[in-house]
Amino acid sequence: MTKRQNTALGTGEIRQNNLDRELILRSLEGDVEAFNTLVHHWQGRVFNFILRYTGDEDASQDLCQAVFIRLYRHLPRIRHPERLSVWIYQTALNVCRDEWRRRQRRRTTSLEALESETPSPEEHPLPRNEQMPLTLEGTLHARDVRRILHQAMQAIPEAQRTVILLKIYQGLKFSEIAEVLNISENTAKSRMYYGLTALRKVLQNWNIDGELQGYVL
Repeated sequence: MTKRQNTALGTGEIRQNNLDRELILRSLEGDVEAFNTLVHHWQGRVFNFILRYTGDEDASQDLCQAVFIRLYRHLPRIRHPERLSVWIYQTALNVCRDEWRRRQRRRTTSLEALESETPSPEEHPLPRNEQMPLTLEGTLHARDVRRILHQAMQAIPEAQRTVILLKIYQGLKFSEIAEVLNISENTAKSRMYYGLTALRKVLQNWNIDGELQGYVL
């Protein structure tokens, strides 16, 4: 880690980065418990990111496991162990995109099955009978909020959606997001702005009021 990077990090982040580095080095020496500790520390955040990206809880379990299998196999090739977070999110994103491409191939090669299957709420716009004003005083539950938000997120460009997930739900700084996505900080900020704008428009089109938008976002 460079001196410039070090000064940009808080004490807690530096401590965590150093811990990641120590656990990776111990894992490379054959310390199984060190690797298990590393997985335990990261698996909640990785699963949360994948779940919000895919909206599929069962698939997210498998994809999360795939991330840590890749981590184990790539440990010797991780050049900056103290910056593991960048590698983790890059890998989680790649795993999600690979899964999306696999699903697209299955759909295009099985058009007949696609036409006959029942649409799932995660893959299609809000059902017509739910396109009504929704307020916090209504009967909207947390599960409904998550479903609606996931559907709305799928309606905006993937590049913007990814920045929103990393910033709002994973708590990354724009400098970290830029590193994960290999873009500039200004580009990350721009995608965030336009993504949130697009997301609010989607919710407005679904007749979801401003108060609930604030709760959802």
